[in-house]
Amino acid sequence: MAKELPISFTAESVRAIIDKRKNVTRRVIKNIPACYVKGRKPQSYGPDDYAFLDMADPVGTYPTLAMPRYQPGDLLWVKESYREAACNKGFICIQYKADEQIRHGLTSQGDNGEIEAVGKICEHGLMGGGKWKSSRFMPKWVARTWLEVVSVRPEQLQDITEEDCWKEGINKQEADKLPYINKWGVGCASATFSNLWDSINTKRGYSWESNPFVWRIEFREARRQ
Repeated sequence: MAKELPISFTAESVRAIIDKRKNVTRRVIKNIPACYVKGRKPQSYGPDDYAFLDMADPVGTYPTLAMPRYQPGDLLWVKESYREAACNKGFICIQYKADEQIRHGLTSQGDNGEIEAVGKICEHGLMGGGKWKSSRFMPKWVARTWLEVVSVRPEQLQDITEEDCWKEGINKQEADKLPYINKWGVGCASATFSNLWDSINTKRGYSWESNPFVWRIEFREARRQ
């Protein structure tokens, strides 16, 4: 049964989704037993130890593997950095850090008593705003973007193709600035993606070099306010 679930994205990823450059994301599978991870244990494990990668049901007979949180058909509301802001007309609004867009919030009543639709883009100009809040604190009612999960499959991070790097939302202008192929990538998009991945995940213990198992999640935009 389809569910409505939250999913967090960095400001850069939110911009890529808004620009329709990103329709794939990768999320680390955190509790895979060590024997399933190639190269991290003595090679005393046979091909069956990796069979789950080729199974229609990636969990199958491996109860210790994580079930993917997101399933095809699920609706995901995007969590992103935001803050409460006041516009020049006196409305209390929400401003999104990714593109600094301002939308009317729950208490959107002006001085003259008029009410404007919650979620509608505010064009009155910003008068002042509070501190930016992390995406993890964002409530559901603030979400402006909804996504529908198309497919989910497990793979190792370095199995990503150049084409899939573009689907991850790599900015072509940024990628074109790389006159070289870095030691991890096989092309400009791969080089840019691996650098971006490391900037977010290395401190968490999931560097590109460590080649973690990930869920490859493909989605399409369901609706935007």
